[in-house]
Amino acid sequence: VIRVLLEREEAEEKRRLEEAEERRRQEEAEERRKREEAEEKRRREEEEAEEKRRQEEAEENRRLQEAEERRAVEEKKRQEAAEQRRKQEEEREKANRERLEKEEKAKKEEQARRARAAEVLRKSAQEMSTTSSRPDDLYAVPVKPKSLDATPKPQAASEPTTQTVAGYSGLTGSIVNVLIPKTKPKLGMGVDGGENTKQKAVRIRLITAGGCASVVAPPLKLGQQILSIDNQSLRGKTHKQAVGAIKESFDSRRTEMTVTVHEDEEVERVAAAKGK
Repeated sequence: VIRVLLEREEAEEKRRLEEAEERRRQEEAEERRKREEAEEKRRREEEEAEEKRRQEEAEENRRLQEAEERRAVEEKKRQEAAEQRRKQEEEREKANRERLEKEEKAKKEEQARRARAAEVLRKSAQEMSTTSSRPDDLYAVPVKPKSLDATPKPQAASEPTTQTVAGYSGLTGSIVNVLIPKTKPKLGMGVDGGENTKQKAVRIRLITAGGCASVVAPPLKLGQQILSIDNQSLRGKTHKQAVGAIKESFDSRRTEMTVTVHEDEEVERVAAAKGK
């Protein structure tokens, strides 16, 4: 019985030792598993940190590259703007030089034109002073006598002297050739009348300040009848044709235009009405 009991105790001790060894092995295996898991987790964390670092470096490099590209674009734009400003400045300087040259040329042409106009007016005054004894006829167009007889025929005192100019006959009063320099962008003169209107004669009805027609000598007057433009008669012209002839003369390349006007009682009537 004692031997049986001893054998049982030995078997039980052996079983306990085996169980303890098994537990120890399991604990060691669990410890190894935990260590491996911890190592794997640490390795994954390191890989993730390394990947994140690489991504951050790539993002930083991308931002630096974009900033460098923006700086390059801005520098290029600044250079282009500076070049454009330089070209604009050169163009302005060139335009100023051309303008000054044109102004100098126009000034010389204006001086020459004024000299020619003064000479024409002087000669016209001299010629007209020899053909007319009336004080108002200083700028009148000379009319050739119909007869070659040097002895003038006596006329009745009550009959006014009549003239024929630009196809118009039986004209009384002063007839003036007015030279209009084209020194301003607008003529500044309005007319009414024409063959297709109730008033057949083409007359000056408007002279605006600042226009070429407002600064001539002798001065143009409201109510004057326009007989011709640059020796082109307005007789038989409609209102539209008369306006077209005036516009065509003013728009031409000539530096001046000649207007032949007839001053009759209509001028005095318009002046009186304006005074009222």
